[in-house]
Amino acid sequence: MIQYIKGKGYTPRIWGSLSAKPGTTPVDWNGVEVDIWSIGWQRPAAAIAQGAKIINITDIPTYSVPSGSNSQGGYGDYANYETQYNRWTPNDFSTGGGPRLEASNPNIIGGGHAVWNDNIDLHETGLTSYDIFKRFFKSMQSTAERTWGSDRAAKTYADRNQPTSVYAPQSNPDKTVTEEDLFKINPETVKEYLAKKVQKSEAGLNFEKDSTIEGLVGDVGPSHVLKLDVTVTGDGEQTFSTSGDNQLYLADKDGYLAYKFEQFHIQFNKKLEKNKRYQISVVTKPQVTEVYVDGEKVERIANPAYPRFAHNSLVLPLEKSVDSKESCIVLSYQMNHS
Repeated sequence: MIQYIKGKGYTPRIWGSLSAKPGTTPVDWNGVEVDIWSIGWQRPAAAIAQGAKIINITDIPTYSVPSGSNSQGGYGDYANYETQYNRWTPNDFSTGGGPRLEASNPNIIGGGHAVWNDNIDLHETGLTSYDIFKRFFKSMQSTAERTWGSDRAAKTYADRNQPTSVYAPQSNPDKTVTEEDLFKINPETVKEYLAKKVQKSEAGLNFEKDSTIEGLVGDVGPSHVLKLDVTVTGDGEQTFSTSGDNQLYLADKDGYLAYKFEQFHIQFNKKLEKNKRYQISVVTKPQVTEVYVDGEKVERIANPAYPRFAHNSLVLPLEKSVDSKESCIVLSYQMNHS
């Protein structure tokens, strides 16, 4: 395989394992890049001796296996990014029980960290890309600072000086919104938005089939509350708001209050009665989403396909509302910080 890849003009990169599994087949390591992830599986000096270039990605402390438990350490929910900053550099493999090589060794070409999404299928805990980014970014900060090798860098993780925002200008991975982005839509304020097929009445805003309100805030990260004062007047599936493929339902295909975010379809144990007015609150928190109807908490319906499902951050889909297949009356709805 290595010879085939080289023959195509590419540089092979492999996970080192020949110290533990040497086999009997000769392997040409010249020009090969080797990730040193475990000293027991691959000794860095042995890889260099055979002509390889090496990358330090020792599992202790750089590995994360997201689970939602907020544990930190080897193969934990978060990698041990403090230890990585304090004790790890691309030439130092001692955190994994290996040697500290010369920093000037030309065969050491860098370092990295790894996020392994191994908790899938029956081990699925519910984490979304929003959650995974948190784990990736924490490690990325340490990896970046320790691979730059600047003499101006703080000596320890605790001594680092953080900027007001750790993200690049014009980026918003947390999906945060400002006070100006908060909204309240009712018959008096709907004129401020791009409304289609929405009629005002004494009862509120009447949404018929294909009614929409656009120009809303877009995706909204956790730590917000969406409040609805609504009456469902039609039958069948009722989508309240959308952003791309993500949806918030007043009634999904099974009739439940629900949301769809990325690969997850989450149902809550409540079916709204037709022509009855309800006050609904969707409370988003990191790794937790709660729904209240008329002040009472509604429990999430367990899915037997995911027996360990426990952690799920909802990014509220608020690009467009209401994308109705049936009709409803909305007296008002608003979004606040929680």
